[in-house]
Amino acid sequence: MNASPEHTPSTPIRFGIVGAWSRRAEPTLELARSFDASAYDSLDAMLANIDVLSLYIAMIAMMQDSHPEYALRASAARVPVMCEQPAAVNARALQRMIDAARRDLGVRFSFESEQ
Repeated sequence: MNASPEHTPSTPIRFGIVGAWSRRAEPTLELARSFDASAYDSLDAMLANIDVLSLYIAMIAMMQDSHPEYALRASAARVPVMCEQPAAVNARALQRMIDAARRDLGVRFSFESEQ
């Protein structure tokens, strides 16, 4: 992992995909190679990297009931989250995500729908 200890005004910030993680190693490595990004063996390791400024939770072969778990872990690590629809499978799980965003990140939870 090539994480720098801190960003300074002279340190360039890279925007784009800087890390990939999946429950399976093959998709993680494939995605990381595609974007010249780091591959992580755990979500927590990826969230601990100072270069990871936000987390995108995709629904690519992922059960939606895992979205809240990953969003809550990211929020606890103070990493903002963008989550594909459906964000949660029930109102209680969604409320936990909203509460965590307010508590841990001091931000409002918002969503967009293509209806």
